[in-house]
Amino acid sequence: MDLFSKRLLYLIQSSGLNQSGFSRAIGTASQNINAALKGRRELSDELIDKICLLWPGVTYEWLKRGNGEPPILNDKHIVEVKKLMEPRAEYKTTGNQVKDIDWTVFDIGQRLLYVRKQLLNKSVAVLSKELGLTGKEMSYYVYEYNRVKPEKEFLNRLQQVFGINPDFIMKGALPIADERQTIYPKLQEELNNFYEATSKTKAPSQTDPEANIFTIPLKGNRKAEISLPFDLNDDDLTRIIPIIQAFIN
Repeated sequence: MDLFSKRLLYLIQSSGLNQSGFSRAIGTASQNINAALKGRRELSDELIDKICLLWPGVTYEWLKRGNGEPPILNDKHIVEVKKLMEPRAEYKTTGNQVKDIDWTVFDIGQRLLYVRKQLLNKSVAVLSKELGLTGKEMSYYVYEYNRVKPEKEFLNRLQQVFGINPDFIMKGALPIADERQTIYPKLQEELNNFYEATSKTKAPSQTDPEANIFTIPLKGNRKAEISLPFDLNDDDLTRIIPIIQAFIN
């Protein structure tokens, strides 16, 4: 058994899950974990990222390269990870925000990873560019991997561009983000498809200050504000509102 396999085995045993449960938790087939344990292959960076998100204290550097001390997982961590494994319908959600999780057991890097991978669905390079971060010393990576404690300027920028609550990042406090900002990665794609099919202009970014804000009725007397182009007519709105409601309701 190679060193990576030993670290992976240690983590599985510490997680309170069997090999099958661990595989389900990180979204891969059990045979992939089995192959990694036998030294036939290593896990992809994407799966290592997922492990770092789910188990606080586990770092990419430790699991991938053996740098640093082995993580110690306590019972509270294990309980919260198992919640994330459950069907999403069992927990109160807003878009991709899981509310019934004690986010305080996750560290700052894990919460930043959750925001990037689960809420925004962006690579480090793309997100860094959108936040105006340049160079390795000033990329989202250094915050996500706890190399640098997030400064107020970085937190403010993350809030301004994507609506992410600074107190969620620093303390694990809810809400994670402004609801209007966090449901849009897939919705934006659907809107773009609609505009292309109807020869409309490309859908505006939800953070575009020049976009036209429409109020869309939702279930339970709720409302959502959506950025849409100015050239939509009443017939367009009638067709597109159900698309929006399907993502938010």
